[in-house]
Formats: sequence, C-alpha cells, structure tokens
Amino acid sequence: MNELEIISDLQRRIANMINLGTVHSVDGALCRVAIGGDANNLTPPIKWQAGRAASESNWSQADVGEQVLLLCPSGIIGNAVALLGFYSTANPSPSTDPDLTVKNMPDGAVFSYNHASQELLINLPEGATTEIITDGGLHIVGDTEIDGNVTINGTTHSTDSITTDADMAAAGDIHADGDVSDGTRSMADDRTIYNGHTHPNGIPNTAAPNQPQ
Repeated sequence: MNELEIISDLQRRIANMINLGTVHSVDGALCRVAIGGDANNLTPPIKWQAGRAASESNWSQADVGEQVLLLCPSGIIGNAVALLGFYSTANPSPSTDPDLTVKNMPDGAVFSYNHASQELLINLPEGATTEIITDGGLHIVGDTEIDGNVTINGTTHSTDSITTDADMAAAGDIHADGDVSDGTRSMADDRTIYNGHTHPNGIPNTAAPNQPQ
C-alpha cells in the first residue's frame, strides 16, 4: 500500500468502529444488522451483548427492527458485536415516568415497579399461566387476596381461625378437638341435654338414658 491507500484504509476502519444499525434478522443467538438502517448493507451473523454469559447467563432474543450500536474491533465489520437496547421512532420507550421501572413483552405482558408508590405490577395477558417451583417452601408475609378458585394438592394447616361466607363441603370425615356449633347451639350442649333428659309421659316418668353420648 502507498501512503494514500494506508490513510484511506485507516479512515475506513475508524468510520466502521462505531455505527448505529437495526436488527435485520435473527438466527439463534446470532443476528444480522443493517448498518445505518440500510437493508442493503448487512453485517455477517454476529453476537449481541447479553447481560451475563457464563455460569450465570441471561437469554432475551434480539428483536427484528431493534436499534443497536455496532462495535467493530479494528474497524472490521466481520468482528462486530451488537449492543442492544436503543429507543427509536419505530420502538419508543414504554414509559417516561421517572418513578417507574417497566418491562413490556411482545404478547402484552407487563412487569413494572413504581418506587414512588411502592407498587409491583405483573400483568399477564388472558390465558397466561404462572408456575413457581420452590422445593424448600414459600413464605409470604402480609395479607393475601385471591380472586378465583384455589386447588391444594396436599395438607392445609392454619394456626388461626378459618371463616367462610358460603357453604363448606367435605368428601371425607371432619374431626374437631374442640366444640362444633350451628346456629342454635353446640354439640356439647346437645350432648348435655340428651344425657340428662327424661320423658314426662307415663307413670313414673322415664329415667335418663342409660347410654349417654
């Protein structure tokens, strides 16, 4: 190379070192980026930056159309990596509230925390499910309200009273170490009445039952 060619090559490399672009296509953990948004000027398949990528690792696939920053070591496009996460006109920020941290998902799910109101919101689309697997147990501190049915595949234990505004049904036996009452009196009161009662008809009156409850 002569001196002008060297200077031209250096200028090209410097110009290539940092560029904006948009994700053109995604294949697994690699993407192709349209340099400057030009679909006719694409990188080869390149990596994008993940939050962590060793024994602790993250996965969130790059989205087609997402604006990125291309870093090209030595100014060689083939060495490029993409830094994800730049807002654009096509993909603006989901909020500009300084008190809000929010993550929107493609299906409409929203995860947000407002540190001013101290409110955590997880809003999943209709039909979505949630599964928590924690073999060591789950401890919740605070009042809990559930709008919907609850199925428990195991034993339920409460250290305090249980109340219901509707009927309660049991397919098996019901055992109580204490008394059981209805709207009139308790079973213990019924037992006392039965064990002490007599029949006043006849001469003499009948005695109390010889088999008390």
